[in-house]
Amino acid sequence: MSNLLPLVISAAEDCLPARPDGSPGVNVWSAADGQLCAFSGSRGGHHWLHWPGVASFRFSADGGPVTAVPYPPPQPDVIRTTFYHSVLPLAMQALGREGLHASAVSNANGTVTGFCGKAHTGKSTLAYALSHRGFTAWADDALVWELRGDQPTAIRLPFEVRLRPPVLSFFGHESHSDVSPPRPHTATHAPLSALCVLTPTRIDSGAPPVSIERITGARALTTLLDHAHCFNPYNAVRKRQMLDSYLALLRRVPVFAARFQPVREFRAALVDAISEFAARRN
Repeated sequence: MSNLLPLVISAAEDCLPARPDGSPGVNVWSAADGQLCAFSGSRGGHHWLHWPGVASFRFSADGGPVTAVPYPPPQPDVIRTTFYHSVLPLAMQALGREGLHASAVSNANGTVTGFCGKAHTGKSTLAYALSHRGFTAWADDALVWELRGDQPTAIRLPFEVRLRPPVLSFFGHESHSDVSPPRPHTATHAPLSALCVLTPTRIDSGAPPVSIERITGARALTTLLDHAHCFNPYNAVRKRQMLDSYLALLRRVPVFAARFQPVREFRAALVDAISEFAARRN
């Protein structure tokens, strides 16, 4: 499969920065616990993303390969994993595509349903569960898309299924070696049929375990933008293009909110409800 932006790993360098220096126009990426993950910027048609301890990833506005300059000592496997899981979707967004923090599956008719959500809301869990119910896993944690004419179209990128230990246990797996790899998929592009935003709710015995409702208008737009990739928030022109793309997406693709109680006994109910929901997108 062509990943559109190939990875080239160069020689390691000792002088790569460990933290941003406070320069204007630098975007900082943090983990859920607030720890620094990476920081990025753009200058003169060139983009870079420093991932301390892994590599400095560099690419140009003209496309071409992404060059990874390792932090010593070089860790090629870690560099490749970081590139495919995190850097590639961001680089593609910088160059004109769009991306969501979402997992996705393809349906029987070849269209794609995406599941947006913040960290640890169950995106990977759902995609993996649905891949055992007749769907084909399309994306894990990063759903890249573009407009082809007026049709929002998902772009398939290489990925690995990543499940946390509690989820491995839920599926009866002892380790990641027990996890089924994504099934081969011949399509590299497919129409988006729906997006579903996963939202854990307050645990309340009186509330339904799962509820799914369509959201529209400004609520749908702000909800999606809350889960959208944006490589450079200081680029006003690119941000306007991004907004126009999401407005075009909302004219063609329905958006739903799935609320669920995040406790173990409701996981099966959530998978059942989302499986039925995704099947109706055919």
